[in-house]
Amino acid sequence: MPKFFTQTFLGLISLYLLACSPTPPKQETNTPPPPEKDEKFELAFLSDREKGQLAIFLTDEEAGFFDKIYGDADAKIYGISWFNEGKSLLFAAQKEDNYDIYSFDVKTKKLDQLTFSAAHDYAAHMSPTAKEFTFASERHLKTGEIYIYSMEDKKLDRITQNEEYETAPRFSPNGQMLAFCRHIYEPDSSGHENNGEIILFDRASRLERRLTNKSGYDCLPDWSPDSQSITFHSCNVEGCQIYVVPTGEGEPINITDDEYDNRWPRWSPDGQWISYTSYRDEQTDIYLIKPDGTGKRKLTSYEGRDEIAEWRMR
Repeated sequence: MPKFFTQTFLGLISLYLLACSPTPPKQETNTPPPPEKDEKFELAFLSDREKGQLAIFLTDEEAGFFDKIYGDADAKIYGISWFNEGKSLLFAAQKEDNYDIYSFDVKTKKLDQLTFSAAHDYAAHMSPTAKEFTFASERHLKTGEIYIYSMEDKKLDRITQNEEYETAPRFSPNGQMLAFCRHIYEPDSSGHENNGEIILFDRASRLERRLTNKSGYDCLPDWSPDSQSITFHSCNVEGCQIYVVPTGEGEPINITDDEYDNRWPRWSPDGQWISYTSYRDEQTDIYLIKPDGTGKRKLTSYEGRDEIAEWRMR
C-alpha cells in the first residue's frame, strides 16, 4: 500500500484505504486543458506541502494559486467536504485520542467542534440544507456504523445496525438518500469474500438497495449533481480505479482504466468533471477527468501529498 495513504487514519478508515501496490508509473502526455465555460470552480484539498503536515489548501481548476485555508499543528486532519454554499468546510480531526467532526468558516476562520464522542467519528458530509450531517462512527460498534445528526434538534439517527464495516456516507443532492460503502465479509453473488460495495439508503422508507455487485473493493461514492450517477473507486490487488455507475439500471464503467492507483473521486458542481487522487512517482496529486473517461489531466504537481479534492463554485 502506498506510504502516502497509510500514514493517516489507517485503522480507522480501512475501507477508505484498501491495500494495493501500483505498478511503475509513466507520464501523461497531450492532456487537454478544461474547456472555457461560464462557471468557475475552486477545489479544497489536503496537502503536506507546508511543514510536512496535512493541512487544507485551496486552488482553482487551472492550479493558478495555492492558498492555505486551515491547518493545526496539534491535530491530524482527514476527509473534507464543503457546505453553506462553499463558505464552510466539514472535516474530521484528531486532537487527542479520537477523531471528531469539525466545521470551519473560511471567511471568519471560526472553528466549531460538532461531535464529542469517546469513539472515532469521521467521514462527515453535510446535507443540502446545512441543518444535519451524516458521518461514520465507532460509538456503537468498532466496525463502524452510519449516522445522521440534526443540528436543529440535537438528535442522532443511527442509519445502520449490523456487524459489517460501513463508511463514507454522502447525501444525494436533494438530501433524500444516502450513498455509502459496506464491507461484505461473507461470499456474495459475485463469489468474493471481503468485498466492498456501494449501498443506497432511502431516508423516507428507510430501505436500502445495493448499487454495486462485483469483485473488488468499491468505496468512497459521490453523487452526480443530477443524482443520475455515482462515481466511486474500486480496488483490488493491482490498485484502485475510478468508476461511474447509473443509480438506476446499468453497469459500472471504469473511467480511469490505467496502471496507476486512483482514489477519492468527487464530481464538479456542473457535472462536467470528476476530480480524483492519483498515486504515481512516489507522490499523490490531484487529477481531473470527464465522466466518460476523456480529457484526463493533471491538476497539481508536488513532491509529497496532494489528495482528496472537493469542489466549490466561485
